[in-house]
This record gives sequence, C-alpha cells and structure tokens, in this order.
Amino acid sequence: MAKLSLETHNIEYIALIAAAIVLIVPFFVVTPFGPRGAFASYFCLCLLVVALCNELNAVKFSLPIIRIMMVMVVIFYAGLATRIRHASRIKNDFITYQEKHNTPKDYRLYLEVPYNQYYWAVHPQATDSSYRGYYKIKTIGGKLVPYAKWRLIEKNTNSNAEMFSQVLKVDSQNK
Repeated sequence: MAKLSLETHNIEYIALIAAAIVLIVPFFVVTPFGPRGAFASYFCLCLLVVALCNELNAVKFSLPIIRIMMVMVVIFYAGLATRIRHASRIKNDFITYQEKHNTPKDYRLYLEVPYNQYYWAVHPQATDSSYRGYYKIKTIGGKLVPYAKWRLIEKNTNSNAEMFSQVLKVDSQNK
C-alpha cells in the first residue's frame, strides 16, 4: 500500500470500511452470530489499521507490537479451539458409550463442552434431531454434566472408558 499514490488511499480506506460493513450486515438478520461471523469484518478492519499506520509512518514502531498482539490472539484462539475440539470428541464418544453399554434407555447424560460462547451450535444437543439421528440417540431427556466435574474425573482416570464409567457411577450416586 505504501507504493500506491496518496489519491488512491482514500478509496482503499472507504473500500475496506464498506467491505467490513457489508460482510457483517447479514448477521443482523441471520442467527446465530458468533466469532466466525465477525472474522471477515475483523480482517478488513485490521487491514485498515495497518494501512492507517503505514500512512502515518508509524509502521516501524508499531509493527513489532502488532505482530506480538496478533501472535497472542492466535495462540489464545488455538488453545480454545483445541480444548473445544477435545471436549466435543469426548462428548460424542460418551454418547456412543452410553448407547453400547447398559445404561437406562430413557435417560442420558450429556457432557458439557467448555466455552460455549465460542461453540457454534444452533440447538441444544439433546433436542437436535439430526444430532440424535446421527448418534442413534433414542431419548431426549437427560442431564448435563458440568465441564469442570467431568474434566476432573478425566484427569484422575487412565482411559476414556474408565472415565465414562466413573461419570455414570457418580451420577447414579447423586440420584
């Protein structure tokens, strides 16, 4: 952008702002809106900030700070995504475990996935018919096991099967 003439910079700035607005407008009507919905607008606004820093000749001083901040944001979201992916996989395995073992047919336990504000789900899993159909869940009713509770059990066991049996055992004792 530094190589472009000053006359074209205003057009670029307006285009970046317009793109950010156009990319976010559909989410005023369509739900759910989450972090993935704001990504493109966020990217356009980041480009605008970099372009403005370049215009002010502040790039030499601000570029290392911007890089450090961007790396920190990426590490933060990568950690969240890793924890959510792990919990989601364990949750699905637990549903399958309950279907295959002798658990009450009219009652299911659901493992809570952490950071639900970052998790893209339109319906609660217990009432989502496509989710229940895919995992062959015949019942809707059940109980949500808090993430902190089942994560503590997971840390103290050696395998998923052992953890699943412990979760079921703790739930049966609390009835």
